[in-house]
Amino acid sequence: SLPLFFNPLLAIEQGKYKSIEELVIKGVLSAEITGMGGHSKECVEFDLKNYSADSTFVWIEAGRRLESADPAEQDIFIVKNEQIALAPLEKRTVKGYGFCCQAHNSSPQKKSRFLIGMMAPAMWVVLANWIDRHNFPPSAVQNAIWVLSDQHDIRSIPALQDRSTFELRKKVAELLDIELPWYSFTYTPDSTQLFSGKRSHLFAEVAFEIPYRALINGEIRDKSGKLLHQTPHYYAPKGENIFVLNTSIEGWQQGEYSFSIIEDLGTLNQKKHFTID
Repeated sequence: SLPLFFNPLLAIEQGKYKSIEELVIKGVLSAEITGMGGHSKECVEFDLKNYSADSTFVWIEAGRRLESADPAEQDIFIVKNEQIALAPLEKRTVKGYGFCCQAHNSSPQKKSRFLIGMMAPAMWVVLANWIDRHNFPPSAVQNAIWVLSDQHDIRSIPALQDRSTFELRKKVAELLDIELPWYSFTYTPDSTQLFSGKRSHLFAEVAFEIPYRALINGEIRDKSGKLLHQTPHYYAPKGENIFVLNTSIEGWQQGEYSFSIIEDLGTLNQKKHFTID
């Protein structure tokens, strides 16, 4: 298991750059944190002032959870490390890169205030530093954070046609010590809240292999075997292929379903199962 304050960022010059929290507590630094009118990416500003007669080296850590001064607004989880060198008595404003970690609270407003907060649990810190070292799509990052912070289903991280997103999903599954599902869900947008929780589409990329050029299509059936969805037919070349499945599931009942890849109008290539719960 990970130690409570595990941090994999060996590249940070320990002893030179100090935690922003430590510097504020010691009175070396003041930090006013305000919202920029959003809940993702560069969404907060740090107004820093060095009170020391010496240079001060500030580390805003990936894995820090900024606490909203308004309990109805979202806390922000920082996912990119920032190192700032301040000259004696220097003032500077820097942006923080983070995401909402309270899906059901309202989005921070411009000039919403934040407290310095604290480092999040170890699992969150590991994820934040993984995000810091990669270039993941912001929507995938937000959903990955909600899996940890709000116990969202891991299938909410979109398994879109992007290799980096697959690596992010794999990392979250590894942290949770669960098997990575072969599919994901997308959700209906809701103007009143960030996350509607209403599944709209099933998405997956399914690898399959055929010994010759063949006509391919996909079928989705319910537990009783009733055909619910059939994809258009297309010709796939001999060898390894990827079947891209993207179909609406709005209105489908909770239960077990199967997805099959069919060759030449009748030969089963493979069958996979999924659940709507």
